[in-house]
Amino acid sequence: MIAVASLPAYYATGMAKRGFCFYCGFVAQHYLRELPGTLLTMPTLRAFPFEVKRGIRVVDAMPPTGVRPTSTVGAALDLVAASDPVRFGRVGMHIRTVAVFAGLVSSVYHPAFKICCVNLRCLGSPGDTPSPIEFLASIIVHDATIGYLEGQGVLRTGTNYDRFDRLCCEEARRFLKRLGMARTPWDPERLWRPSLRVALTFGLQDMKQGSGRES
Repeated sequence: MIAVASLPAYYATGMAKRGFCFYCGFVAQHYLRELPGTLLTMPTLRAFPFEVKRGIRVVDAMPPTGVRPTSTVGAALDLVAASDPVRFGRVGMHIRTVAVFAGLVSSVYHPAFKICCVNLRCLGSPGDTPSPIEFLASIIVHDATIGYLEGQGVLRTGTNYDRFDRLCCEEARRFLKRLGMARTPWDPERLWRPSLRVALTFGLQDMKQGSGRES
């Protein structure tokens, strides 16, 4: 199935296009509610080194380890561009910055600033299927789909959260299927949503490990 065929069908069936209510909700959700995180994230992104890969700013906010996360992100972007130009066009439109952070469970996307924050330590090992680069590429596709839908006027809310999330996961799954994978981490039976407690516990442990202060 062509990727762009499925997305308009979603917001065409009862989902409101962009209007006054959408913009009020967007500002409240992504500017006001996320203000504390934004005030912390934006200066942090400017304090760390970055490279430009495929027109996207890749920020390395990890402690020095001898590994270049920007190369991994660059390889993932190259993979999307080479294997799926349609989805890469969406990536280029809705992701301006990819920031590599510790403490995240996979990734976090900020639509207002088009920032995709990822934790490379959640991607598995080189011998896994998908490989870390393939998995990262699918995460980037997933997050770009969030930006695409919100750009079309579909705001993620409590009433449509599950449906919205399923569509983004389905786009990531289709991308990996395009690479020839029979099973993917985005298959419905393999998805899970961590509780706030689990996410916070993982984040603290991951940041300790990354800084070398693990007890």
